[in-house]
Amino acid sequence: VLRWTLRPQIKLLAISLLVIPTTYLTLELPKHIVNHALASARPKMDLLGLTLDRMTLLLVLCAGYLAAITLNGTVKYYANVAQGRITERIVRRLRIAVVRTRARQQAKADSTALISVAISECEPIGYFGGNILSVPVLQGGTLLTSLGFLLMQDVAMALAAAVMLPVQIAVLPRLQARIN
Repeated sequence: VLRWTLRPQIKLLAISLLVIPTTYLTLELPKHIVNHALASARPKMDLLGLTLDRMTLLLVLCAGYLAAITLNGTVKYYANVAQGRITERIVRRLRIAVVRTRARQQAKADSTALISVAISECEPIGYFGGNILSVPVLQGGTLLTSLGFLLMQDVAMALAAAVMLPVQIAVLPRLQARIN
């Protein structure tokens, strides 16, 4: 898989790494909106050296939050597009390899079996190949960013979340299987 798609995988990895700072912004900006712009007292936050009134600060922070969410969604969109291209490239290569192998063997194999292998067997492998690097980076980066954000805010809350993580990993799949 990496031999066929190393360059696109590296580009996808770089795109996936861009999600981490935008995820942090989507966590940090609501905190500033609540703590500074919506605080009952005068805002205690200067923006780039400018002292803003509450309404202007609220509008600037909300616009920044909207921009961060938009940027995060855009980066994830491009990551999904790149991931789809890699998946299709791998599926195409696998199907070609199946057909070439059959032609080399010159066996009188059943053509329906060949079609079955070329369609149903290659698709999951191609999907895995497209996800091999980007999903751990996207999901792991989001998890680490969230835990890092929690650690910076409140160590006890971050430790509680870290303690609950193995419990969720053990319980949630069973509950989801029961629901399904």
